Amino acid sequence: MAGAPVRVIRGREREAVVADVESELAEIEVETEEEGVVVKADTLGSLEAMANALMEAEVPILRAEVGDVAPRDVAVASTAAEAEHQVILGFNVDVLSNAEHELEESDVRLFRDDVIYQLVEDYEAFVEERKRAQQETVLDKIVRPARFQILPDHVFRQNNPAVVGVEVLSGTLKNNTYVGRFEGNEFERVGQLSGIQKQGEDVSEARAGERVSIAIDGPTVGRQIDEGDELWVDLPEKHAKILEQELTDEIPADELEALQGFLDNHRRRDPFWGK
Repeated sequence: MAGAPVRVIRGREREAVVADVESELAEIEVETEEEGVVVKADTLGSLEAMANALMEAEVPILRAEVGDVAPRDVAVASTAAEAEHQVILGFNVDVLSNAEHELEESDVRLFRDDVIYQLVEDYEAFVEERKRAQQETVLDKIVRPARFQILPDHVFRQNNPAVVGVEVLSGTLKNNTYVGRFEGNEFERVGQLSGIQKQGEDVSEARAGERVSIAIDGPTVGRQIDEGDELWVDLPEKHAKILEQELTDEIPADELEALQGFLDNHRRRDPFWGK
């Protein structure tokens, strides 16, 4: 039995169909950037809605297409310079079998959902978690600010190392940090902390308001340091700059107070110190 006749579109009718498709595509043109995420959606309408939602969330788009996640999407996403952009956001789409292996072998993260706002929220949570983890890593490696005072009648050893009782006035006093004091407009390093004890127990740090005994390699009590002296952790200029410009929201208020005091003292001599 003969099959149904095939209708061939010719001439003006074909031109009209092409024009309709081009018009539809023009209406949902997605603005892309040189750096951003890859977006996949099941329909043109969904793609437009995704693009609008990401634009409102200020998430840049590198490529946006209709269809399931394919190997080339993984390849494109993997070229992003920022790890937070090595991402594919898929709305109501599947992952082609040959793309699953590519995802497993790459650093590309795939987020899929059939609710647009949930998809955007999941991505934003991922970005925030990455930033938080990066900041915590930086804080672990950076010298933290602290101001402390040697207590009267709390000299337990004069030198090699000097062992004294102190009160932490602000900030976080950590072991193995260099300490010093301001003499006029100059900062003078006096030694390095080689131990902190609280109630007879070794600890790695002491916080504002705590009284602890510390060992300082370098100075002699009665010469370089004395009872009642106010000392500071010696912040490297680069660390002070990072703390002030990038991490002020990540450190407690008393630590911020110690940082500001340290910066103010240095900037009396050099207004651009740590900037």
